[in-house]
Amino acid sequence: MVAVAGRLVLAAVLVAASIAKLAGPRSSSAALATFGIRRPGVRWVAWAALIATELALAAGVAAGLDLAAYLAAGLMAAFGVGLLAAMLAGRAGAPCACFGARSTVGWPAITRNLGLAFAFALLPLLPTPSPAPTIG
Repeated sequence: MVAVAGRLVLAAVLVAASIAKLAGPRSSSAALATFGIRRPGVRWVAWAALIATELALAAGVAAGLDLAAYLAAGLMAAFGVGLLAAMLAGRAGAPCACFGARSTVGWPAITRNLGLAFAFALLPLLPTPSPAPTIG
């Protein structure tokens, strides 16, 4: 039961991140400049790819696919490392669009992403309920 709840909650986090980006497309796309994506056309492609990836991983995590959980863990870890690099480059407080236009580069965002990476990595290790036996 815990595994199912964890999968649904973490899948919802990915969906929420995508919805937040979709709610403010211009500002969340522009925030990708914080990470060195300067050209607007490239930012839009990266923005769309991020949303598609988050939604695909959310579907896989919700469906109970261990691979999707591990890939989501890797994505969150990569986001955490990207945020740390931006922080070390002096971009603290710059927009990151992690969860919409108001999200900024900082220690809370780094901690959140690394915590999510850990949670996604743990999902496949949680015990799952056994299917009910069939009669017949």
